[in-house]
Amino acid sequence: MILGKQQIGIDSHEIKEVCLVCGGTSWELIGEHQEFSGSYIILCPKCKFMTTSPLPSEFDVEQHYRKFYREQERKVSFYYRQSQKLRARSQFRFIKKYLDRPMSGLRVLEIGAGIGCLLNNFAIKGARVNGFEPRQELADFAMQKFDLSLIVSPFDLKKVAEKRYDIILLSHVLEHILELPVFIQGLKQIISKNGFLFIEIPNENKVKIHNRIVFQYKTDSHVHFFNPTNINRFMEQYAFKSQRLLTVGEDTETIQRNSSDRQNNSWVKGLHQDLIDFHRKSKGIWRNFSAAVLKCLSGFIYLSVIFQLVANNPNFKYYNPSGRKQGNWIRSLWKLQ
Repeated sequence: MILGKQQIGIDSHEIKEVCLVCGGTSWELIGEHQEFSGSYIILCPKCKFMTTSPLPSEFDVEQHYRKFYREQERKVSFYYRQSQKLRARSQFRFIKKYLDRPMSGLRVLEIGAGIGCLLNNFAIKGARVNGFEPRQELADFAMQKFDLSLIVSPFDLKKVAEKRYDIILLSHVLEHILELPVFIQGLKQIISKNGFLFIEIPNENKVKIHNRIVFQYKTDSHVHFFNPTNINRFMEQYAFKSQRLLTVGEDTETIQRNSSDRQNNSWVKGLHQDLIDFHRKSKGIWRNFSAAVLKCLSGFIYLSVIFQLVANNPNFKYYNPSGRKQGNWIRSLWKLQ
């Protein structure tokens, strides 16, 4: 069931957006955006592209990220490092397989480089690498751990180190960009002739987004939502031809089926947080006892995380977009014509 006008306070006839994929002006309301107050997620019935209306301002987005990162642990966690390492290894193998040239000497730019795992794979192979990462602690980790050259800033054309790049990497970035046409046109100014663009984004559909709204799951600040068909159509408008497009990760049907189970199994994390709170308040022998229990529970959680990461490693779960099953992410390599 899609939320109606009475439930979200806006009518589809009030939406004046033009679809970035097909140019359509007819929209279906999905529901309120969970992160940006006053914005709604809407779907184009013609091409199934979903976007946010109205788009939040850059100021609203910046304030949201500031609040979000304040609430998160500032330290780069063990889980985050391991998950990024596995994903980057899988992404690099994908790019290497479908690239028609050697890595050595290539000029590579990553926008949203995170802790630098993907960019470091290229550096090891002799590529000249640069990157942008707006989050200070992630950039610091990448520069200290891998000795990478990163600019601690959102992407800015005026700050790029090279005039042209052979490969530009966008791993889970495109869905966050407010002005997509302007952004893609900017990339075309710095990508070399016959250069490559790597894109990985979530594989979205109406049911997934609707369930997040109903169960009040966060959408990770995403403002655009693609599927394999409409991302291909969108990129072709800007003269990018798909070299390979796959869906990867756990299949979307299983994710939808198990979403309620995952919510019910969150008691371990709840217990972990309760123990942390108890440890902070306790003194003497109880403090020592809670510290020991916390250490054991943390070890259990880390081991289970590693098992899940390996079991669900996208390396082993590729899906053809035309098949019945589709993975949770779209992984693609594009060549500028």
